[in-house]
Amino acid sequence: MLPKKTKFIIALSLFSIVFFSFWMNDSSAVQQKIAIYLNGKQKTDWDPQFINGRVYVPVKLMAESLGSKVSWDDKKQTVDINTDIKMIASIPEEEIYLYALNKDKDTNMYKDLIVSINGVKKVFDWETIAMITDLPELFYLDLNNDQKKELAILLSKGH
Repeated sequence: MLPKKTKFIIALSLFSIVFFSFWMNDSSAVQQKIAIYLNGKQKTDWDPQFINGRVYVPVKLMAESLGSKVSWDDKKQTVDINTDIKMIASIPEEEIYLYALNKDKDTNMYKDLIVSINGVKKVFDWETIAMITDLPELFYLDLNNDQKKELAILLSKGH
């Protein structure tokens, strides 16, 4: 289980990337159509807005795309974003980590997995059994004898 500080840093990093990587000072950018990509896939339903030199996207759409649960408290006028990120496999000496964003309590499956290699993260629409005896296995080796190591991930979906 990741410490709360690590979860906060991951969430803050993801939000910072979206909001600040599109920093533009050119006023002609206001007339441009803004394209948002998440893990290489264009998000056409987000309707990003360019305001005061920053790009804004709806927090609910962005957070849910990253596997978080988003709720609105009308009384308190607050947005609550919950992410249950859990490390489920690792090769620490190679800086390779596998995280689960969500756990489906009905099916006992981890869903939406994040692969992190040397700090570079990518979200995959994968699932695996959420049991200690069937956790994923990571193998980092030269599979095709090209003198470069490849990452193999073994997931369990049933018995």
